[in-house]
Amino acid sequence: MRLKALSYASKKSDVTDAEASCKFVIVEPLDQSTSNQVTRFLKANSGPGIQHIGLAVNDIFDAVRVCRAGGARFLDPPKAYYDELSKLVSTKQTHLDLETLRSSGVLFDSEVLDHNNLRNPHEDAYLLQIFTAPLFEKDGFFMEIIERHAGASGFGAGNITALWRAVESARSENNGRVMKRSAS
Repeated sequence: MRLKALSYASKKSDVTDAEASCKFVIVEPLDQSTSNQVTRFLKANSGPGIQHIGLAVNDIFDAVRVCRAGGARFLDPPKAYYDELSKLVSTKQTHLDLETLRSSGVLFDSEVLDHNNLRNPHEDAYLLQIFTAPLFEKDGFFMEIIERHAGASGFGAGNITALWRAVESARSENNGRVMKRSAS
């Protein structure tokens, strides 16, 4: 998969760049003959379009709780995701509780290198993200909630595989349709 990110920032005196920025990620499959989240989206929607919109928040756990209370449904990460994460993440470094991540379904991605600027970001740079189940019948549009820490600027590239596995797992458990996480 090829991933490109573009940023737009409005220059106004009463807002910061972070508040006025809008990022666009353009993704294309490297091999269109194999099934992946991009080729499936293209086929289901008869061509390119907006696959998802991410909403930046300051407290992802509170945002997820509020969204679930309002009926939002989120994808379950693969069962092994948090077991693998426990081997990679130092909770001392991030001050995150792995069980809180697991119980909320929130994904974690650290940034070891900012590829746009070819520099190492702050050692604590990481992001938290979660994805809703598709909002419409066909494979397509969904939402993302994302929280960034210590200057993290990526898009959770380390979680793309986890997202694909979650979609495939949900699909196989529900006869080809994406199963939605309960709102509880």
